[in-house]
Amino acid sequence: MDSEIDPSLLSVPLTQDSTTSRPRSIRKLSAHETWSHTRTPREGEPERQGKNRLFYCKYCESYSAQASNNFRDHLKKKHGIDIQPTLGPVQSATLDQLQQLYLRAISSGQTQEIDTQVLQKVLDKDMINEALVLLIVTRNLPFNVVEWPEFHVFCRLLNPEADNFITTAHSEIAKKIEQSYESQKDTIRKILQSAESSIHLSLDIWTSPNKLLFLGICAHFVGRDQGKLSKALIGLRTVTNHSGVEQFATLLPVLQDYGIVQNIGSIIADNASSNDTLCRAIGEYLNKEEGLQWNALFKRIRCIGHVINLAVQAFLFHNCIEIDQLGLYEIQEETGELASNISIQQTFRVMGPLGKCHNIVIHIRGSAARTAYFKTLAGRMIPLDNRTRWNSWSYMCEVALDYSSAIDTYTKEYLDDLQDDYLTPSDWSRLRTINQFLKLFRQATLVTQGHQATIDRVLFTMDVLIKYLEKTVVQYREDKEFCSRVQKCWDTFDIYYSKTDDSPLYAAALILHPNRRTRYIHANWRTTWQKPAINKVKKLWRTYRERAPPLAIIGPYSKALEDPDKELSEFDQIVRDLNSFTRPASQDEFDDYCSGEPYDPGDESALWWWSQEKQRKRWPRLSLMAIDILSIPAMSDEPERVFSGARRTISWDRSRLGAEIIEQVECLKSWHQGELLKEDFEK
Repeated sequence: MDSEIDPSLLSVPLTQDSTTSRPRSIRKLSAHETWSHTRTPREGEPERQGKNRLFYCKYCESYSAQASNNFRDHLKKKHGIDIQPTLGPVQSATLDQLQQLYLRAISSGQTQEIDTQVLQKVLDKDMINEALVLLIVTRNLPFNVVEWPEFHVFCRLLNPEADNFITTAHSEIAKKIEQSYESQKDTIRKILQSAESSIHLSLDIWTSPNKLLFLGICAHFVGRDQGKLSKALIGLRTVTNHSGVEQFATLLPVLQDYGIVQNIGSIIADNASSNDTLCRAIGEYLNKEEGLQWNALFKRIRCIGHVINLAVQAFLFHNCIEIDQLGLYEIQEETGELASNISIQQTFRVMGPLGKCHNIVIHIRGSAARTAYFKTLAGRMIPLDNRTRWNSWSYMCEVALDYSSAIDTYTKEYLDDLQDDYLTPSDWSRLRTINQFLKLFRQATLVTQGHQATIDRVLFTMDVLIKYLEKTVVQYREDKEFCSRVQKCWDTFDIYYSKTDDSPLYAAALILHPNRRTRYIHANWRTTWQKPAINKVKKLWRTYRERAPPLAIIGPYSKALEDPDKELSEFDQIVRDLNSFTRPASQDEFDDYCSGEPYDPGDESALWWWSQEKQRKRWPRLSLMAIDILSIPAMSDEPERVFSGARRTISWDRSRLGAEIIEQVECLKSWHQGELLKEDFEK
């Protein structure tokens, strides 16, 4: 077949300059749809920039643009509104002619060269490589996916010319991941260095399936002009042990690489003493080498999840088993060294009904036949506790209660093995009491975990738990055994509640929640606690007041002003204008804020509230303090999420992956999932 194209088919130009051929009327039509998303300028906002009129986005606080193209880009990226320009008569006619030309080419068999050129033109090798890396790292695919014939068949079905654009060697994937990591790392570095808040770090240590000891380092911050909390994995480095000195030696090069040594905020970690050592090492270094005052006790934030875990463990295992022994059982089970052991069963039996339930679940899972039999009774399995995590015990108890009849039938069937673990009616009653007691701790954990859970929830949640423990001790005072467990839980919890006095950040975060302020402390804390806590926060406030920008024009604090989308009547607008005033130089922002009426931000966070422009204008200094403090997470659970993802990356058939490539994969995964690279990738 002749591959040459008949020149007569190309007698009409295939493209036209849309900027020169578009009639004026068409611009008016497409522009009209664009400007329907604008609003009139507010008081103090300019109507023009030079000779050009400014158009303000009605969905944003202050965004404006002069050109419709820029405005359409903004609507698409920020609000998901995609406005397509309308084709004019000339463009429509051109498109019709192009279609006729292509149909003539098809009828004469002359489209191969055109098709090849068109198919190749839409392929961008750099973007394909970036998308391939993204697919592999976020979905935990093996590197040799590019050697699968099925993968290339799929790609060729999407675009027959794709073969020459996608590598077929798995060794190339590691190189592409490294290239992508280094390129994207520069973007993350700039984001961190320009952050509005300090860079807070959550850290934890994990032993990987291929027996590497990793230190996970996660950054938490508010990005410049974002007004929302962001997070990023910035390091997953091997360490030789758990010591604080070793952690600091590993952490420092990471901070230096990102250029954020002088931006370190708080350290969020569990209650291990090695983390105290780490914080002291950071403080000493910053003082001697950087000339910065960084108080280790002040900046050391204890993971509320770990505090709850220790307190509930004290309740569950009081006077029956040591936590270290439970941890040893976990290790032995992972390595296959934990065989059926009567002494271990007896140890758990000392826990009472919950320990008996544990032994029954172990028995069910001990053989395929027993597992199948129990599934015929219950239709599902009872989850096995992770011996050192209280919430897994709680979950096991809750599900066991839901399927108590199935467990009873099963136990009777295997009574010769489970006679000592048979659950009597009084045992089931005790399990219901335990489950009821643990419900509030489960809810407290949910409230303080996740991306939006910041330090303002810590003391408040601890206050809730203290009230609950007080009530429970009174409720079960006649039940000496149960009451002693609750008291042990309370004693353990109180140790860490007292440690919150070491840092004013806890009380400051509580006060900076707009629905609490100092009124909460006056209403709910002991009189002897109130003044010292508030004075520490005021002292902290003075350090922010001295370095923040000048005061701004403020307005009255009212619910009407909290809702920027609420349309004010003409009367309310005049009232607002009359009440606008300049804060006297002698008036303190902190005192002004604390004396205001509480405001409930609803489902939004306290950080979101402080990031709004109206709060920034009213309390310009205090808002910076609030954003800095309220970007501290309540838990150090982010490294654990990283470890969960890394566990899927380091599967049994990928145990030879080195530490360096593991870090690169998990960092890229974190950056993309956290949407820090979203705009760059979409571009």
